[in-house]
Amino acid sequence: MKDLIKVAEELQKVMDFEEGGPPVDGTVEELTQWVEEAVDEIDYETDKFSDEAVKYLTELDLWKGPALEEEGEIVVGDAVEVDNLVDEIKAAGTMRDLKIICKDLDEFKSIRGQLTKYKTMKELREVMLGILEDEKEEKPAPKAKAEKPVVEKKEKKESEEQKVSTVKKEVEKKVAPKKKPTEKKKADTRIYAMALVLKENPKLDIAEATVKSDALYVQLTGQVSNHREQRAQYIRVTRVMEAFDLL
Repeated sequence: MKDLIKVAEELQKVMDFEEGGPPVDGTVEELTQWVEEAVDEIDYETDKFSDEAVKYLTELDLWKGPALEEEGEIVVGDAVEVDNLVDEIKAAGTMRDLKIICKDLDEFKSIRGQLTKYKTMKELREVMLGILEDEKEEKPAPKAKAEKPVVEKKEKKESEEQKVSTVKKEVEKKVAPKKKPTEKKKADTRIYAMALVLKENPKLDIAEATVKSDALYVQLTGQVSNHREQRAQYIRVTRVMEAFDLL
């Protein structure tokens, strides 16, 4: 909400609307609608905005002007499974989170240019879940693996010496101390990496927190970068932090 208010105030300052300023004391839906209407009046040749405002409007799929130059190529891992994506959509806390998912994933390419027509989270979420459900039904069922024939082995007669040797090995196996399983470090999980980053700077938005925590996870574990999987951890961690009044 703070970022939305900041962008709305910058739109008012740059474009100098004489009447109908941003309803900063209203609801998120009212302020979002005002921003969408204000963006339609932008003259991209003369009106100049900060990089933060351009980035925010781009994430909402509202910016129609020149794109910001990217600092570098971001390596993304394999696409998340449909079931994980369903959980991510259900866990999204704001309209902005849903629109970011639509923009990032090709699964929602068909509605990417129509995001402004959805006015409520419930409406957009139902459409996104419907697309995933259709995609899941179209995937062919995995082929069952053919069972390997069981080859019966002929029983071998053991000599007295072989029986003694077998019993001795069994006794040694029972007496031998068991090895303790290697404990998995907490830092080996994506959610822990996200928690560390947000603990250090809880004011980071979802895009910055995803990049930094994903880089930390890769550094600590040597695993492959996966921003889509990491973004889901942002929603989970921020909800816990809000519950404990840490945000």
